[in-house]
Formats: sequence, C-alpha cells, structure tokens
Amino acid sequence: MKNIEQRKQTILRVCQSIVRRQTDFLDRGIDQLKPMMIKEIAEEIGVHPSTVSRAVANKYAPHPTRGFELRYFFSEAVQGPVGAATPLLIVKRMVKKMIEARTRRIR
Repeated sequence: MKNIEQRKQTILRVCQSIVRRQTDFLDRGIDQLKPMMIKEIAEEIGVHPSTVSRAVANKYAPHPTRGFELRYFFSEAVQGPVGAATPLLIVKRMVKKMIEARTRRIR
C-alpha cells in the first residue's frame, strides 16, 4: 500500500509540474508548447529522471480538445537565431506546414 501511495504521489507531482510549466499550451494551444525535459521535472520534484519516465509512461491527461499522452509534453529545445528555445515538436510542425503550403502552390 505504501508503494502504491508513493507512486500516486509521484504521478501527481509530475502532473502538477507539467501543468505549471505548460499553462499557456493548455490554455491557448500547441503553438504555446514550451521545451521541457524529463530531467528538469525530476530535479524539480526531487526524483531520478527514470522515475519521471516511468511515471509518465502510458499515462494520459484529459483536456477539453483531446487527451494528451504525458510524454507529449516533453520535447527537446532547438535554439533559434536570436537564442530563443523552441520545442522540436513545434519546429517539425512548422516545417510540415511550409511543405504543405509549397505543395499546394505547385499544384
């Protein structure tokens, strides 16, 4: 019972940390996603990164528009030209949109 309660508390603390860091994303959408690493959350809540990794594995967070796998919130940062960090997920999304726009113009 003690281990189950500890696991529950770890998941809760991870989720609270995600919500604090990703409030803009949750309120305004994907373009507001901030880079966030498992290591950062682990340091914040005082556990090993592997503990956070296990805590978010195959877990989902409800949201009015859709459910999000907790791993979705973790993304490496890509440094921009002026030093601003952008999540890799956002960069990939931007490239995909550019390719789709270019493809539509060619047709």
